[in-house]
Amino acid sequence: MCVIAGYSGTKRAAPILLDMIRREQFFDGGKATGIVTVHEGKLYTAKVTGDIDDLLRQTDAANFPGTCGLIHSRPAGKIASHAHPFLSENGKCAVVANGTTRGVASPEWYAHANKLTEKYYQRGKMTSAYLPKTPKKQCLSDGSTYHLMEMMAMHIGEELENTGVSAENMETAVHNIISELPLEFILLTVHADLPGIITVGNITRPMTVGMTGDESFLATSALAFPEDAEIDTMVTVPVASVAQVTPGKLHISGKPLDGVRVEPISVHATALAYERLEKLLDGRKDDPLSIYEFNLMPDPKEFFNEPLVDCKYNSGTSFLKPSAALTYQTLYAFHKEGRLRGCLGEHLGSKMIKFWLE
Repeated sequence: MCVIAGYSGTKRAAPILLDMIRREQFFDGGKATGIVTVHEGKLYTAKVTGDIDDLLRQTDAANFPGTCGLIHSRPAGKIASHAHPFLSENGKCAVVANGTTRGVASPEWYAHANKLTEKYYQRGKMTSAYLPKTPKKQCLSDGSTYHLMEMMAMHIGEELENTGVSAENMETAVHNIISELPLEFILLTVHADLPGIITVGNITRPMTVGMTGDESFLATSALAFPEDAEIDTMVTVPVASVAQVTPGKLHISGKPLDGVRVEPISVHATALAYERLEKLLDGRKDDPLSIYEFNLMPDPKEFFNEPLVDCKYNSGTSFLKPSAALTYQTLYAFHKEGRLRGCLGEHLGSKMIKFWLE
């Protein structure tokens, strides 16, 4: 699962974003990293294969101007074109996301995704399409694969060109694309002509917004928030929702998504996850576990109701529930209690933060 951070406020965004992603990149990232900031009608972007240190060595990201932006790190990626952010055709809109198609990847879903993507590919705009003659279902007319988020960036950007660039139209554009192609993910976007506005489209994934005065911080885990940020309000972006973040403010749209329903995290699920994680991590100081190494939900039916996938597309092989959000929420609960400890370790050849309780 990728990790994301965002900032909208009065300070220069780049140093804050770089600090936040460093705090969370090894929860589940560190293999491909990218950043975007907004300044005076222009997007400043950079992305590399590697972690935050590679981004700093290879780009001028630390010096990017602007008081609003996003940063992203993913746990896989062999080419820079598959790092986030992705840009719209006119270069005005940038998208980062975290998610998977496993729960919805039916033949019908792939056919619709491919159809939406083909027109951009035919224009020569799909920079992420690079593997010809692949057996993957997510492929174009010549067999090339593509990154779904690049298509979504182009789709959102094109809709804004057609309807006009405004906060309301951006909210509608994000609502429309995640309703049209729902999956287990969260999408964040900024636009060069909408300074200070971060639009979030969430179906199942974790994202916390911390606000203080005229600043807003967003992160996959609240553990990424700067230690010196005097956050007075903290809100989790609801599942199956669209929201907009501005300096010190969060607006959540009440418009339901079309063709997708997601069960929120219940009190029962919260209590059960806390109990399960306590048993898994307690006493493991000499043998800590990463997120991939503890199985918090061996049976999703203990935590969530059926149907486990409840939307217009269903692959029948996974579930469309906020399991990752529940995991991060539980880790943060232990952190707030002062019980969570962590260190950098290895898992399957990758750097991962490993946890134990004290």
